Amino acid sequence: MCGIWASIGIIRDGRMLAPIQRRGPDGEGWREGLDGQVPVVLGFRRLAIYDLSTASDQPMTRRVSADDPGLHMVFNGAIYNYRALRTELQALGHAFHTEGDSEVLLAAWDHWGPGALARFDGMFAFAIHDARRRKLIVARDRFGEKPVLWARVGLGQDRGFAFASDVRQLLPFLPDGRRLDADVAADFLNVGSVDTGDDTFFADIKRVPAGCWGEFDLDPARPPTREAFTSWTQLTAPPARGDDLAEQLRSALDDAVALRLQADVPVGSCLSGGLDSTLLVSLAQNTLEARGSRGIHTISAVYDDDDALSERPYLEAALAGDRHPARLITPTADQMLDHLDDVIEAQGEPFGHSSICLQWFVFRSAREEGLKVMLDGQGADELFGGYDHMIGYHLADRLAALDLGGALRSSRAHAGDGGVFSTSTLAKSALIRLLPETGLRKMARLRGRYPPQDWPVRGREPDAAPHRPGCNRYDAMTRDMLARASLPALLRFEDRNAMAHGVESRLPYLAPRVVDLALGMTAETKMRDGWTKDVLRRAATGLIPDKIARRRRKLGFVTPQDQWMADRWRPWALERLAEARKSDIFDPAALDAITARVGLSGDANAAAFRIAVFLRWAAIFEISL
Repeated sequence: MCGIWASIGIIRDGRMLAPIQRRGPDGEGWREGLDGQVPVVLGFRRLAIYDLSTASDQPMTRRVSADDPGLHMVFNGAIYNYRALRTELQALGHAFHTEGDSEVLLAAWDHWGPGALARFDGMFAFAIHDARRRKLIVARDRFGEKPVLWARVGLGQDRGFAFASDVRQLLPFLPDGRRLDADVAADFLNVGSVDTGDDTFFADIKRVPAGCWGEFDLDPARPPTREAFTSWTQLTAPPARGDDLAEQLRSALDDAVALRLQADVPVGSCLSGGLDSTLLVSLAQNTLEARGSRGIHTISAVYDDDDALSERPYLEAALAGDRHPARLITPTADQMLDHLDDVIEAQGEPFGHSSICLQWFVFRSAREEGLKVMLDGQGADELFGGYDHMIGYHLADRLAALDLGGALRSSRAHAGDGGVFSTSTLAKSALIRLLPETGLRKMARLRGRYPPQDWPVRGREPDAAPHRPGCNRYDAMTRDMLARASLPALLRFEDRNAMAHGVESRLPYLAPRVVDLALGMTAETKMRDGWTKDVLRRAATGLIPDKIARRRRKLGFVTPQDQWMADRWRPWALERLAEARKSDIFDPAALDAITARVGLSGDANAAAFRIAVFLRWAAIFEISL
């Protein structure tokens, strides 16, 4: 995992890589020159994971003859199945001179072109200067685990366009300066949504869409457009068949974990005490023990002041037997505020909860423990139905199919035996989801309840979830969470927090085989007998303690934010709300309502935190409000 730069039309400048030294602390490389009369610059910061020798430094060049102009690449990420691909390519006549995955990726592109993308089990964002055809090629992995952004750029009198891993690389070269995207800001401040599309908080910086690639002429006057990117993957899969889906899933996860443990540096894992991370740690531990290696080192965060938020009983169960080294951390409220600016700078864009700061501390601890690679469980909830609101979509589909008895039995199962919700609450959730989101908004508007009066920004409503033909409600919601409403933001938080400390984060639940199995499963398989993520729980049977596999209440990755807002953070939050009154962006009446309820209401606390982070972000990144 590393940081990259690729530009057309402007010459090399040290600021292109300076902001991302922590993404790649192990070395820097450049390739610059003229293709025709056009400046082409490739820049690279390396985090060495595979093949630690300088032979795998980048930019990397591939030529098949002395007079071949060649392919020149910068690549951020990891191709976990590179050894199998290397063997396949060798059988096709390709020779290799390194032991890493970068050379395999470049050879695969040379041989298969865009067809190589679906062969990769990995995470990637890369740019290739194809000097043979005078093209620049950019591609991103299926879900966008690795970032790549683009913008029109200028340096002196020269103009062009560039791709980069971090917004901070592009900011010095924006011809029109740093401008706020007001719609993105409003959606964040009002409802907390981020990373729901290709737009960023910076009006002139866009994301390369996940699961897409593009090919561009070396013409500085013709920068990319959204339409220039082509999807190489879809959120579809054939139906998962067989009576042994849990066993198939366990096998797929076992293989995914084993591949992601391969590295030439120490590998650890995040561990929350929940189902997803505990299962990954168990599979990793078994794999390492079979290899004769020491146990996997885990990093966990725990808060004990509030029993409702404490993961300690589950962490103790997960760590029972002392099979591997473990570190538990508890960042305080004061420590969170002391490092808030560091997290904001690392993220590059605002975020809506202090749990993102907590994740930053987890990865800092990993680096302090000498861990350069960490496993984590992102994607499991979206793929296997781990969020409570998903139950309502499942029940709504049964009602829509006139399966009233099935809907009633399912709601009773979810409500019974320690379930989080009552049957009546679940019934209401299902009935609401029978209507499209636009219809619900219209009804609320007629009753004077939409948009809410405490939204701090007026005149903007967030986009509704797009219609997905051919999907039932549950499947459409799942795909929306994977593509827009949930996972993209989690992946941004994960990548930026890990890379702020020179750590590579690897996500086994997003392995192609695991994803395709999950997308091919029915909601009934995932929501069986009143359990969310039932198929994953069954896959974990015998591998993790029943106390974890069959726990009902999901905490997520949380901090005592509400408690802090009522105590240590209250003066800070009130100061930020007072500061917000100086900007025309915010509605004064809404600020009054939020201020009155800080420390008393979870919604007000969340809104105050978003406003505070947004204001600090604007100050750090010199955005005029």
